[in-house]
Amino acid sequence: MNLTLEQALRAYATMMNTKDASCLEPLLADDFHYASQWVFDEIESKKAYLEYIVPKLNAIRKSGSVVWAEMGSLEREFPGPCVVMAQDEKDNLIAVVLAKIEDGKIKRLDLCGAPSPHSVSRTGDYPGLKKTKSSTEPQHMFWLETPGKKLEKELNASYNLKQKASRASAKVVLLHREAFSMVDDWIDHIELRRSAGANFAVWGNKYGENPMTGRRRWGEWEKAKGLKSPMAIFKAIEDMAEFLGVDVDWVDALPLIASIDWLTAAVIANCKGFEIPSLPDVDDLLTQRTLRPFGRVTIGAIWGYDMHEFDLTLEQWMRVLKGESWSAEKRYWYEGQRFKGNWSFDGLGSLSVGYDGGGQGWAGNLSGLDMIMGPVVDEVDLAKLALSAVNPEKV
Repeated sequence: MNLTLEQALRAYATMMNTKDASCLEPLLADDFHYASQWVFDEIESKKAYLEYIVPKLNAIRKSGSVVWAEMGSLEREFPGPCVVMAQDEKDNLIAVVLAKIEDGKIKRLDLCGAPSPHSVSRTGDYPGLKKTKSSTEPQHMFWLETPGKKLEKELNASYNLKQKASRASAKVVLLHREAFSMVDDWIDHIELRRSAGANFAVWGNKYGENPMTGRRRWGEWEKAKGLKSPMAIFKAIEDMAEFLGVDVDWVDALPLIASIDWLTAAVIANCKGFEIPSLPDVDDLLTQRTLRPFGRVTIGAIWGYDMHEFDLTLEQWMRVLKGESWSAEKRYWYEGQRFKGNWSFDGLGSLSVGYDGGGQGWAGNLSGLDMIMGPVVDEVDLAKLALSAVNPEKV
């Protein structure tokens, strides 16, 4: 067979446009070489190239992204036919592909950034694709969103199986996303880890091809450790995403963070304007962290022209918000006389305060209290935050 450069490059373009290597495979020499200007080492056999390109084509197909392989020609540097590659949109030119023929087989292919793909004389011919009326196509998602979300869920499910219902360390995957370009494909990974003592760390990594060795591997973990405050955690996650060149979807991330630490997720949501995750059962909350270090909640109700205050722990306040009935007594002075007030939470979101002789000083929903003052974290009052995280009908 007298294989021409035009035929060889057309077979390559057909493979890229159809995501099917069968049209190129029989044309490759056994000692075929493939080189990319973005990778240090060459692929040095037909077998090794097929082991590389078939998974890459599968990844492109699954992603929903589009790769365009267009026939073209160069007038300078390497005069003759070539393939110009674009991604997502036909005019988003990425690279030029050149070929070498020897003994009727393709001896090598080179993926090049130089010569520039913008110097190619384009033909509008995309082998393997049916012609369309429009020269432009709608832009497709570059990231492998659906597989990435599935992988995140699978990884988090495996972590949850290992995390016992006690105050132990825990971690959650915030992002595990496959991505590719014409010159590489990789995985970005971010996870949040919590120690039993509620110290946090953000871990990030990238899986891809080492440009020096050509081998695929995870890189060194990037870590931000010793994080305690929610907004410090937020910043560390954003910094890690910027380092990896990705964006965190906070609508999805906040429920994941809440699964290992509701308080952190709720404070971040409050500060950044997202929906606050629902307050979990308090016994579940206590498997994430102890609430004792935060101090007490003070509530106040006015009757008899005076503000009457009542203190309770943050844990007890959250239990009341979650529907536990509870009552306690507190003495107070009124017009020179000492009275005993009974603060009674009915478990339905209401409070009534009675006093000696069957009188009632105050009654109403918890949201109607004249004062609610709790411990503050990152300028957020935790008592009010918890109140906003329960069903409004209950309070």
